[in-house]
Amino acid sequence: MFFFFLISACTKLEKKSRFITVKVQGGFASNSLVVVQDQSGNQLTFQKPEEKSFPTVLKDGDTYTVKIVSAQNISCSLSNAEGVVIGPGIVVEVTCGVEVSLLVSINGNTSANNYFASLSQKPKIQFSNGIIYEVTGAGTYSLGTFAESTFSAQIIQQPAGVFERCLLYDNSGENIKISGEIRAQITLHCKSTQVGSYIPVDSSILALADPGSNRGSASASCTQIRYEDCMPIGMKRVSPKATNSHFLGVGLTGSECSGITAEDNLGFFKWRCEATTPDNTNFYYQIVSYAVNPGKSLSDLIDFTTPSFKQMSLTVYKNGTTLYTTEPAIWWNTNITLANSTPLSIADNTLYVVTQNVTGDYAFTGPAAISEVGIIVQPGRKITGRVIFGSTASPTSMVDSGYFSGEVDVNFQGPNYYGIVVENGQHIKIENAMVYNAINGGGDYGLFINSNAKGVSVLHSRFDHNDYGIGIAGLSQYHTFLDTTVSNAKSNCIQLNNNVTNILFQNTVIAGCGSDAIFVGSNTKDIWLLNTTILNAAAKGLNNSGTNFILQNLLVANVANNGIFHTLPTAGNFSHLEISSAVLNISSNINSVYTTSNGNNITYYGTFRFSANNCNSSGTNVIAEGNGSTCTLPAGQTTATIQSTSASASNQFVTFLSSDDTQNSSDNPTGVSEASISDWSHFENTFRFFSRSNVSTFPDPSQQFYCSSTIGSSTCYVFDARLLSTGTNVLNINPLPQGSGSFEIAFTDSMGNTHNFVLYATEIYGDGIGNDDGLCNPSEECLYTPNIGAYQGHGNLVSASSYTFSGGRGHATIYKYQNNGM
Repeated sequence: MFFFFLISACTKLEKKSRFITVKVQGGFASNSLVVVQDQSGNQLTFQKPEEKSFPTVLKDGDTYTVKIVSAQNISCSLSNAEGVVIGPGIVVEVTCGVEVSLLVSINGNTSANNYFASLSQKPKIQFSNGIIYEVTGAGTYSLGTFAESTFSAQIIQQPAGVFERCLLYDNSGENIKISGEIRAQITLHCKSTQVGSYIPVDSSILALADPGSNRGSASASCTQIRYEDCMPIGMKRVSPKATNSHFLGVGLTGSECSGITAEDNLGFFKWRCEATTPDNTNFYYQIVSYAVNPGKSLSDLIDFTTPSFKQMSLTVYKNGTTLYTTEPAIWWNTNITLANSTPLSIADNTLYVVTQNVTGDYAFTGPAAISEVGIIVQPGRKITGRVIFGSTASPTSMVDSGYFSGEVDVNFQGPNYYGIVVENGQHIKIENAMVYNAINGGGDYGLFINSNAKGVSVLHSRFDHNDYGIGIAGLSQYHTFLDTTVSNAKSNCIQLNNNVTNILFQNTVIAGCGSDAIFVGSNTKDIWLLNTTILNAAAKGLNNSGTNFILQNLLVANVANNGIFHTLPTAGNFSHLEISSAVLNISSNINSVYTTSNGNNITYYGTFRFSANNCNSSGTNVIAEGNGSTCTLPAGQTTATIQSTSASASNQFVTFLSSDDTQNSSDNPTGVSEASISDWSHFENTFRFFSRSNVSTFPDPSQQFYCSSTIGSSTCYVFDARLLSTGTNVLNINPLPQGSGSFEIAFTDSMGNTHNFVLYATEIYGDGIGNDDGLCNPSEECLYTPNIGAYQGHGNLVSASSYTFSGGRGHATIYKYQNNGM
């Protein structure tokens, strides 16, 4: 027992060995060096943060001392540097930091330093070590000691002037050695943000009404005929050019515009950063507006209480961080005149604003030519009368560059009393128009474009309850119709007279026609019908005596005569391209497709669906009745299929509403008479209209006419022509264009021009990218059209595919609607 006690006592008195570890942390420069020494004279050298141990062995109860014997280009402090060894190993911490000076540059053009000197209040900058400096000019400032190897900085006080703004870049990074000193470097850019910098190329030119030259250059006039081939100069905003050394205060190099975005306070324009090299040496940058955002129109820029243009401002971003916002200001000096009475006192470069309900004709006519004029009717107000551009009585009475937006009630005037008439003019834009009650039995039109008119663009408009919805006279040419609704015409809904050429209809709903839905006179050429729905016509769907047509996604349902009728009244041949059409009639003895012996060349692509095997033809190279009375494609044509000859219009459309349309003041789900309808044009969507009917189901012969109280005893109901998600006859028919080479076609028009485009897609209009001809060409953004008809889905646009053209001609970006079918 005594022996065991002695062993245990000796064990408790034994001293364990210990080492001193030095942990160095903090900021080091490339030429920094620290030497520490222990009580035995052992030294450790450090040139970066790390841990090392002295070789001296210590035991519990020993004393230790550690000190810094050398520190080059660095400042360090010790903690736990001396004491008695007790317990585990000793850790001595050495915290270091470098003395940093700040080199501040005032960047910009040659006057930048002078501008900085004139600032009402100098900017203050705060650094990551907490130090705040008021920068009074270019030079070197002391930042004190940094315990990190990097730094960051931000402006915490801007100059006090309303147009004064400073921006900071190169504001973080590694500390660097310059001439033996440790320095950080930033560049400060201060500039005026006065909105005058963003006045357009020519601010006196009417916004969105006057085309500039050839897609938006600043020359005096456009040499092209189509409105879409020109860009209104007033629409083009540009910032002043800036070199890469001071553009927006951001350190850009080369041709870089990466990360630069912009938006205006009204969300009106699309903007982009553009880089150019006009002197072939330096890059120059500017912010440019290049298109109007979807759903926006000129009326969004108008303050109707004044009236005047609304103030606008521009915010510029770098990688999502705001660089600056310009001071609000009016960007145009176009004359704005209150026009709550007629006649007008006409002056060039004037926008007339109607803020009350007015009875009278608004006529831009006179002995001399008129340019850059427009009328905007405040939403909720209307003109009871007419709107007239130019006069046929005098060749000199023409309008070059005109604009109209608003509501027109023709109020049963007549005969030959047109709601909107373009008698003599070019580059006329009609936008968000509603025209109704041009119905007197004397050949009144909702819209009439006469033979001397060229380059008329009609966007997001509708023409309801007129003798004729739209009429275009012979020799008239190069017109565009986008998102158009025509309903309840006493005669033809759309009439194209002889010799009309180059007309685009894209996304068109036609319904309730007293005669043909579309009547086309002889020698009419190059008409493109893209995404068209025709319903309830009392005669033919398409009655066509023209040639060189493109019919893509043409849907005809419940018409009383031929669905698609091609002919020529005299000897000759026609040539057409048809892509995915459907004729869904209710009677087997109504021809789905009819062509005369004069026709001899129609090229078919896609899917064709008919309600009956009635495809009469005595011509060649057209769909005809083959053996067994079956609709048959021309011999050798393998690019199309006739998938069904018993397709029905039943259960394909939303049809009649069971509840009120919230936008229409005349709607009643139980039906209304023609005489009681005062609101023909306000609906929740463009696919709605009043339809006559004796029954609640569609289709039915009682619906094949306009909504009339004098013919028959039909009551009128609101009809919705959107497609049901459960329908199978015209919904989701066309495949998605993707890949390369297999979804493209070349079509030659009557003038010998070849158009290469993607099948089953249409160009997105007004995006500032393509030529706005409706076809999906290389380098354009397009909409996938899965359905036959005008309805192609609803909701937001989402990415669908990218199609690559053969022969290295580029690609098209394809989008689609998020939802398809109701």
